[in-house]
Amino acid sequence: MLDLKEVSKNFDAVVQRLSSRGGAVDLSAFQRLVAERRALIISAEGLQQKRNQANEEIKRRAKEAPGSIEALRGDMRQLSQEIKAKEARLAEVEAELEKILLYI
Repeated sequence: MLDLKEVSKNFDAVVQRLSSRGGAVDLSAFQRLVAERRALIISAEGLQQKRNQANEEIKRRAKEAPGSIEALRGDMRQLSQEIKAKEARLAEVEAELEKILLYI
């Protein structure tokens, strides 16, 4: 199996090598999935950063005014759900990429 990072980094060279072997493989789905994977990773990391900041804010407010943290907890729950959804889609995308890599 080819390495995901290697293929995405040297995509044109990989396509050229495959065509020189006589393989007519359409890798447009691979490119689309790699782009989606990158976007999901960036998005999930941004959401995780927001969640960490909200957690710090909850800690700070808990010391000052414990009653004011309930709204922040709701925001954190929503962020956690978004992160889980992104991570689930990321796992699906990576599984599809592995199938493609096994094929080529």
